[in-house]
Amino acid sequence: MATLLNLSRNPEECEAARARLAEREAQFVNPRWDTGIQDYVETNCLTCDDLGRVCHDVDVNHTDFGKCYPCPDCGGGFDRTANLLKHSGIQATQMKTFANFKRRNGTEDSIKAMKEFGEGSLPMLMVYGLTGCGKTHLAQATARQLVESGQKVKFVICTALLLNLKQGYRDEFDFADRMQRWIQEPILILDELKWNTSKDQEILSDLLCQREFAEVRTLVTSNIDYSDLKEVLPRVMSRFSDPLAGKVIWNESSDYRTSRKHES
Repeated sequence: MATLLNLSRNPEECEAARARLAEREAQFVNPRWDTGIQDYVETNCLTCDDLGRVCHDVDVNHTDFGKCYPCPDCGGGFDRTANLLKHSGIQATQMKTFANFKRRNGTEDSIKAMKEFGEGSLPMLMVYGLTGCGKTHLAQATARQLVESGQKVKFVICTALLLNLKQGYRDEFDFADRMQRWIQEPILILDELKWNTSKDQEILSDLLCQREFAEVRTLVTSNIDYSDLKEVLPRVMSRFSDPLAGKVIWNESSDYRTSRKHES
């Protein structure tokens, strides 16, 4: 999707935009945010947000309405996909895709649902199953699919997300800021959902329910049994199970690592 832009923007407006970007960058490189999670991706071109193309801000009846043109400032010279990949949390070297996923009995519904999520037809998805049934591979494949389609996505393991939030405990405003940023993430893929304390349960319940309220897309994987998920996180499971909003899928496959050991 191209940026809707008034190409006659004056130099003062450009300078003000650069100042806002600098202020935003300074906020995100503050050491108190350092948890090993890449939270901020620098935008090289303020005109097109690294899309490389723009649309004229014209009336719907204008002949240029809806047409894309090369960005007048960067000419499309920045690699937005690389920036999105850096933000996503998946390594460039981790080439886990749908194409190289080894299909096994019991994975069909998970593959179908995650592809639907990646295509945007499914706003909320939870996939649960045994360790080693392919959930993380499929979740990373979904993240890569989204990145390659130009969408901003964040893949994070649940324990890392909880650690990031807990580092804000000493300052209630810091914690609130961190929580708000996770709530507002356009597409969140939360891998290995689990908890150690009742406080963890409370945080995860609030986060996932508020994301549903904010109408942003969320994909969750977990090794925890459905009955336990429903007992501990009833509000979350109610939302994900709503056929109008989400879907809960059981990955029936067995542990591929164990199977591989027996085969050898």
